[in-house]
Amino acid sequence: MFDRRGVSESLGFVFVFGIIVSMTAVVYVTAFDDLQETRDFEQGNNAQRAFDVLKANVEDVSQRGAPSRGTEVKLSDAQLYAGDDVRINVTVFESGNQSNNASFTPNVQPIVYETEDSAIVYTNGAVFRRSPGGTVMVQEPEFVLDDERVVIPLVHTYVSGDVSSVGGDRTVLVRTLNDHPDGLPDVMDVPDVSEYNVTISMTTPRAEAWVDYFESEDLDCNRSGDDLQCWNDDVDRVQVTRTLVKVVFE
Repeated sequence: MFDRRGVSESLGFVFVFGIIVSMTAVVYVTAFDDLQETRDFEQGNNAQRAFDVLKANVEDVSQRGAPSRGTEVKLSDAQLYAGDDVRINVTVFESGNQSNNASFTPNVQPIVYETEDSAIVYTNGAVFRRSPGGTVMVQEPEFVLDDERVVIPLVHTYVSGDVSSVGGDRTVLVRTLNDHPDGLPDVMDVPDVSEYNVTISMTTPRAEAWVDYFESEDLDCNRSGDDLQCWNDDVDRVQVTRTLVKVVFE
């Protein structure tokens, strides 16, 4: 006679085994996604720390007279490359008399570390981190922006040499060199007046993050897409410098 208990036990085993396989697959997929996100996050943190060092090294070259500095950046299947030029204009003029003015307009090349969905960027003394949620400035430039004094050290970086883009799983030495013949920055010859107005204009894909920074320093700003303009009126003293920094990937 047919044994129904045998059929029940077989079906029970199949059901239980199916549940175990399904749960194992769910746990595997979930854990794999979590591990991937953790790995990507830590990779971004490591790149950000490297770019913090890069920022300090560029300041040694551009502001403290060091002839060159080197920064090691581990790629881990990321790309390191020269970004599209960022146009910057700083104009200083006598309050109430825009015809009495001076300006610097360098086009600087950002240094970009990019993965599939994130990036770390150094440009003009600042470090940015881009993620799916947007771009934020994680290291501010060495600007002084108040009513008594404005100091703006423009860092005109450009990537030189045979290599402008590096990828793969390797460590790259980013060498930064002062490219002025005498090692000294250019200094804007501002008008000799009692009060100044200072206007900063940029064209950059990180315009929103720059505006957040300038507004945190109490500047007034307008932004349209990648274009921004910020200004500080009735300033007592102004110093604007420009340093040419050559960047080489080795």
